[in-house]
Amino acid sequence: MSGKVVRGTQAATDPEALLTALKEKDLFLLEYKQASATGFGSKLKSAELTDFCRQLGTLLNAGVSVIQAFNIISNRESISKFAKKCFAEITTDLKHGKSLSEAMADQGKVFPELLISMVRSGEASGKIGDTFLSMGQHFQKQNRIKKQVKSAMMYPIVLLILLIGVIILMFTFILPMFGDMFTDMELPLVTRIFMAMSNSMTHYWYIYIIAAVGLVVGVIFLLRTPSTRFVIDRMIVTIPKIGYLVRIVYTASFSRTLASLYTSGLSIVNAIQISRDTVNNKYLRSQFDNCIRSIRTGNALSDSIRGMTGFDSKLSDTIRVGEETGKLDDMLISSADDYEYESDSAIKSLMSVIEPIMICLLGLVVATVMISVLVPMYSMYGNIDATSGAILPFIWNWITRGRV
Repeated sequence: MSGKVVRGTQAATDPEALLTALKEKDLFLLEYKQASATGFGSKLKSAELTDFCRQLGTLLNAGVSVIQAFNIISNRESISKFAKKCFAEITTDLKHGKSLSEAMADQGKVFPELLISMVRSGEASGKIGDTFLSMGQHFQKQNRIKKQVKSAMMYPIVLLILLIGVIILMFTFILPMFGDMFTDMELPLVTRIFMAMSNSMTHYWYIYIIAAVGLVVGVIFLLRTPSTRFVIDRMIVTIPKIGYLVRIVYTASFSRTLASLYTSGLSIVNAIQISRDTVNNKYLRSQFDNCIRSIRTGNALSDSIRGMTGFDSKLSDTIRVGEETGKLDDMLISSADDYEYESDSAIKSLMSVIEPIMICLLGLVVATVMISVLVPMYSMYGNIDATSGAILPFIWNWITRGRV
């Protein structure tokens, strides 16, 4: 009433109820938009997304209505509060006449764009139940690859933590024990450097903690910088031996998504645009614009993908066979299955390369520190032997002359 603009949130079942609730507070509705109670940027977990697609697809194929299917899924005890809020909002939108794809898109980032596009295509073809079942299989295979990568990277991470722990232990506990022994000795350069580092880590440990925190923050900041991330992602796919294995994993993920989208009825351009978001590599993503532009100018899909650096070269050859035989959808599915099998072997091979490198690095650090300690000790014992070798003849001569 005072003319002041008020912003906020108000729970309401529809726009009319919102208008009534605001009038009771002497407020006039100027503008509104639906807010998601699930929170900005929230997503369903991978396991929840897979179960959701499977259960909803089974219910829809059994003849259950969409609204009733969401009510059944929401009443399950194992479902999280976040998912219940999300499904409740979708149910409300469906009652107000929205399509399922629109209701899912209004949830922000809760559902991946891939699933929303597939649902939209399933609504147009009338096979929405089969669409959810196929997407359930897709997310299950995709999650399996992600879990394999995470479990494979766990061993190098453990070795890296162990390496840092060994360095801290040797410089803060072991090397200080030899400080008094090496007093007034001419030490090698490496030993002097290590003893100085040990002394500083012992007395000024807080500086190292601050430096470590600063280093971690700096690395995170650089990784979030687009230019730095682009350079790192390009190095990952071009490193000899390791780069080939990484390209196999990326190709498996991309080919599976592309096969799912294209076989559902999407155009090849739209399928590639959506598949681009599933590739977690900025260097590869930057090449999709040229690929899409090449397809729109009339070039074949196989030729357009062959011009991209980062995917396995066999992918374009397989697609060319599908284009020439008129069975591109079958070849995409077959290629996706083959690359998923190869990705399993690639991940194991990748670990067989990384593990020896990490172990050798750990052994090199320990050996360098031990040599820096043993060299001056060996020199000290050598001096003792030389001194004793000079004293003993002197004593023997003294005793002999005394007797004479």
